[in-house]
Amino acid sequence: MFPAIRAGRATAALGLCCALLLTACDFASALDPAEACLFAKMKAAASSGARMLRCAERFPAPEQLEFLRDCRQRVRTLFRTRLAAADDAAMASGYSCPATPESLGVQGPASWPQRLVDEMWAAGSAGADCTRQRIGAVRRYAKAASHCRIRQLLQPDADEMTECIEDPRQDLLQAWNDIAARTGDCIGEQPLPDVLVTRLRQDVEAQAQRLTVTCGDRHVAGYEECDDGGTVSNDGCTFDCRIEQCARVQSGVVCAVCADDAILDPQTGACRCPDGYQGTPGSCADIDECAADAGGCPAERPCVNLAGTHACAIPCTEEALHEALAACGAPTGAIAFNCKDQVIQVARGFIDDPRRVMCDDLVIDGAGSNLTFEMDPLCWKVPLPQERCRTMLEPDGTCACPDVDTGTPFLILEGDRNVVRNLTVRGFFDGIRSQGSSNVVEDVRFERMCDDAFGSMGSGTANVFRNLEALHGCDKCSESDGDLATTDTDPRVAGHYSAIFENVRFEGCLTPLRLSRGGRYRIRGVTMTPSDDPDFPCDGPRFSGMTDDELAVEMDSSVIQGCRRGIRFGILSDGLLWDNIIHDNTIRGVRVAGDARVALWDNSIRDNGGDGSTETGYGGVTVLADALADLGGGPGITIDGREVVSPGGNALCGNLGGDELPRDVENETATVVPAENNWWCTYESPADLVFGHVDYQPFLKRAP
Repeated sequence: MFPAIRAGRATAALGLCCALLLTACDFASALDPAEACLFAKMKAAASSGARMLRCAERFPAPEQLEFLRDCRQRVRTLFRTRLAAADDAAMASGYSCPATPESLGVQGPASWPQRLVDEMWAAGSAGADCTRQRIGAVRRYAKAASHCRIRQLLQPDADEMTECIEDPRQDLLQAWNDIAARTGDCIGEQPLPDVLVTRLRQDVEAQAQRLTVTCGDRHVAGYEECDDGGTVSNDGCTFDCRIEQCARVQSGVVCAVCADDAILDPQTGACRCPDGYQGTPGSCADIDECAADAGGCPAERPCVNLAGTHACAIPCTEEALHEALAACGAPTGAIAFNCKDQVIQVARGFIDDPRRVMCDDLVIDGAGSNLTFEMDPLCWKVPLPQERCRTMLEPDGTCACPDVDTGTPFLILEGDRNVVRNLTVRGFFDGIRSQGSSNVVEDVRFERMCDDAFGSMGSGTANVFRNLEALHGCDKCSESDGDLATTDTDPRVAGHYSAIFENVRFEGCLTPLRLSRGGRYRIRGVTMTPSDDPDFPCDGPRFSGMTDDELAVEMDSSVIQGCRRGIRFGILSDGLLWDNIIHDNTIRGVRVAGDARVALWDNSIRDNGGDGSTETGYGGVTVLADALADLGGGPGITIDGREVVSPGGNALCGNLGGDELPRDVENETATVVPAENNWWCTYESPADLVFGHVDYQPFLKRAP
């Protein structure tokens, strides 16, 4: 599906420009952002592929290798710059057309320019005029073929495509023989020109397919707001790839497409403006409660308008905060502060301190005031015995990395539907824990917490942690546990999950995310990396149940990079991993052990492994003990109560075992690991890239 190409616009543009073959006219001026992005990337790919061949044509001799490398590097730099510019322009309008130089087949060891040159050089002398001139002829054909395909995208016409490409093809056929007659040094068995024509057209088609927006192909691009691989509605993503909001209404679930500023009313099943807003969906406006009668606030507590509500500001002291929490934010049910750019000291206390919040529907909002709550003394400045210190004690008896599981928290949310936002929290033993349901923690920065920065505990459901930063943690930066039995059985509603993590950045956390003791979790857009400070590395997230507590994890669009162990699944854990980037982790990318069940698709799992460990399993993906994993084409695995078959589409490239030999998939179990329809960064069989029983046939011939 190529969206929104209107016949009037496209035809007018083509009437002016087609005869000029894209060189004197910019089609993009007549296109919407999605079309313009596709156009720009296809044009960049066409130009860069031809430039790569031009480099080989200009510097074919072995003694010119350094010049060849410099030439290719300039092409790569220009190509990436053009792709980035296309991405920026599209994203500014809310669109995307995901593609990289590698996925477009123009760069990388298996790129079509490099593959073609290698084949022709292998058949003849690299410095021979015949080889050089034939590469030039192929270059001219490749550029013309790409331009014709762009025209075809803008105005689909099979006959016109054939006509457009036939003259360049005839020119190639004629030049092939003319070059041989002219140079006289065409030795070896070079590929026939018709074979090259077929291959190059296939490459151009693959580029177009990678960029063209197709609802149902599992890639969010262009106008799409979502793409779950299906083309039906009422599952959170409509048949035409728009996001639906879903809510349980009178024991049933209703899904609807609401405007970005609207919510789905759980009472009526209709879209409406949120509480505290006025207008209609699509034009909801926050009500300024402070505009009339100072919002009912006394003179000593000025009114602060907040999103969806308002507060009578309190002084920026620990005592005022405790009083406001005890009163559940009376008189408005919200807490804001009457200062800016301030650090508020909170004395070290105990678990049952006054920041245990029993309220429902309370809002605590820093409201852009740049406020930091800091424990006094900071948790790493509290004297500890050596056995409670992961490092050496300082001369004053304190420890840079305390080994503690309990200590002073900032907030414990025991009620429901509370919101905490727009704050910085520093140096507590624990940050913000939710023990209720439907609590939201958003736009909060956690700095150097000595235990957990945030998490969901107990039997609560639908807790949301989004737009957060957790920086520099010596232990877990976030730990959660839950109970599958208390979650909603319908995956379309938020209550299906114990907790939802969205757009969270973990940097320098030993264990960024620890999920244990049961529950179901949704992880989206989360980044986990080490810090530049060597004292704060990243060991990777860890997911495993405990005794009879089963754990289910759904994770997509996330990045785990530069950590030690990548992602670990253990006993009583189920996992669905898709569209994640798992790169440069020193022992492995993904470990599936115990009796875990994990399906993976559309992930990029590259350049992991190479280091040894006392823990078994290395490389890209390793499967151990009684675990099951499906990387593509399997008979199906029961995951979280439903049968799942991975469609593949993973990129498994450059992963190493502890012996530094290639190991993209390691299977230490007695069962076969299905891994069909994946890209292994090779056009040859990936047999040497796997260990154990792995079914890798068929495999992709291009990056997905």
